Amino acid sequence: MNGGHSRSPDEDASHSRTSGGANRYLNQDQLYELLDAMQVDADFVAGFESVYGDVHPLFHTGAVKNAFSLAKSRGQPLLLYLHNEAAEDTVAFCCGTLNTPGVASMLDENFVVWVGSVRESLDSSLQAHLGITTFPFFAVLGDTGDATMSLLELIQGIMTADHFIAALFQVLERHMPTITAAHAQRYLSFSLSLSLV
Repeated sequence: MNGGHSRSPDEDASHSRTSGGANRYLNQDQLYELLDAMQVDADFVAGFESVYGDVHPLFHTGAVKNAFSLAKSRGQPLLLYLHNEAAEDTVAFCCGTLNTPGVASMLDENFVVWVGSVRESLDSSLQAHLGITTFPFFAVLGDTGDATMSLLELIQGIMTADHFIAALFQVLERHMPTITAAHAQRYLSFSLSLSLV
């Protein structure tokens, strides 16, 4: 995990990393259990806004299962954001990237964003499960056709707002066709079931 002095996004854009393309299937029950231990509530959001301001993406709190169900119903990817207040780059990233109007708008229009909090230490099982190497950390998950979560992309490390938006658009270009097709198939199946009633 990153340590030492805090860096600016411009100083350390080379340390950010986007990886994916494997469409790795996850053990949903295990992932739900690990992430639900990190779930937050409205008090977290209020505290976040007191430090970083109220311009930020809409954070879905509570159980991650509910956020994934919402993402499926909308035909959108689920973006997991693990907020680690102790990580060296968190303040710079939140102030200079995450809490900017362009990033907030882009995320609200295209993703369901679930936020969890790393309170003391990161669970090693979750670290291994998601491939967490540094913070800031985002994981993009989606329903690719069998109603289960697939890990589509990881976005890790500090970056500028423009860099972050570009990485998110690349995610959409790679994976939205599959997510949209899965969503359309579910809608078709639902419509056919109604017609048979």
